[in-house]
Amino acid sequence: MTPTFDASGKCMATQKHLVKECPEMLAISTWTGQVPRRPPLPPNARLSQLMALGSRRDPGHVVWMLAKSDTEMK
Repeated sequence: MTPTFDASGKCMATQKHLVKECPEMLAISTWTGQVPRRPPLPPNARLSQLMALGSRRDPGHVVWMLAKSDTEMK
């Protein structure tokens, strides 16, 4: 998945996901390094802002989310 940027250079959301149940796999920050095929971070993004959600039912599908700031992760 290629990130989309607006005219000011900010990364824009390209998908929405409704979490109906607790994910079986959750990786945050440096733990996302254990998840295969981690996408490259956009400019000015930090690893501490990255999250990955996955499930045993579809192990090849991982939802990657990037918070706007470290403050959103607290």
